[in-house]
Amino acid sequence: MFDSDFILAAFDVEGNFLVVKGVIICIAGLGLLVASDELTDKDWTALNRAKGDGFMIAGATLYGLSNATEEFFVRKRPLYEVVGQLGMWGTLINGVQAAGLEHGAMKLASWNRMTIGILVAYTSAMFILYTVAPMLYRLASSTYYNLSLLTSDFWGLLFGLFLYHYRPYWLYFIAYVVIIVGLVTYFWCSTPEEQGKLNPTAPAYVNKRGAELIPSSSSSA
Repeated sequence: MFDSDFILAAFDVEGNFLVVKGVIICIAGLGLLVASDELTDKDWTALNRAKGDGFMIAGATLYGLSNATEEFFVRKRPLYEVVGQLGMWGTLINGVQAAGLEHGAMKLASWNRMTIGILVAYTSAMFILYTVAPMLYRLASSTYYNLSLLTSDFWGLLFGLFLYHYRPYWLYFIAYVVIIVGLVTYFWCSTPEEQGKLNPTAPAYVNKRGAELIPSSSSSA
């Protein structure tokens, strides 16, 4: 997340140091979360720290670049086209991956009402996420979206408080405030208009279809 946020911030708003400052503040809040886990002995020993860090950096970079690419298309193409293409290709790719890598687990899984209900709930949540996210890309940017994900740990904390009666370390709450301050700094110093040009155009087949319908409607009138 570190490298992808810095790269996307540089692309989104060139020459605005306050935007980068907002990113740094958000990362400082994440550092407080890591420090909290370290102080409360939640840092388990890794089997291969170098490999784990490498996969983490690669995953964060690719995720940041994928969001930036989606933002690029959303700013130039209609939402229904981008979301439709994303859903279609995502279904095909994930279906092939599941059939090739998880077909054995699918046979052994217990397909009861609870399992199916959880799967439907997860799919619905992902549908809402990937439908609403492009709207946020237009209103703000993919960098703002990535930085906002740093607050996701606190939703897990709320579930832990009420379901499992966790006792969070006091740094958790300070970290949350720091991340919110970073988000406000980033967005306050960079208006949506400064974060990218918004010029969506309808696909050629839509324009062609519209041109075919206009003469017929005028002749019937």
